[in-house]
Amino acid sequence: MKYHQNDVRTVTRELLVVADSFRLVPAPVPHKRGPRTALYSDILDAFIASSEKSVLVELPGKQHLTITRGLRRAVSASGADVRVAQSQGKVYLYR
Repeated sequence: MKYHQNDVRTVTRELLVVADSFRLVPAPVPHKRGPRTALYSDILDAFIASSEKSVLVELPGKQHLTITRGLRRAVSASGADVRVAQSQGKVYLYR
């Protein structure tokens, strides 16, 4: 279907309005997905429960800066005596 400039019309339920260089298509609004704070809290809890002095945190699909930020926020919120270190693109938790 060709759209001419200045052509405004109702086409179908799938495509409501076409005008100039835009079109309106009915779609549900997706739910906003907030930060996965539970994930970082779970990582922190697992480290606290372990007897290790330091661990390397591997989280596939996440950048090291994202992991560091999430873990630092989790440590801050929990008040745990744990530190987060970042070195050469890797993230560590230590006591």
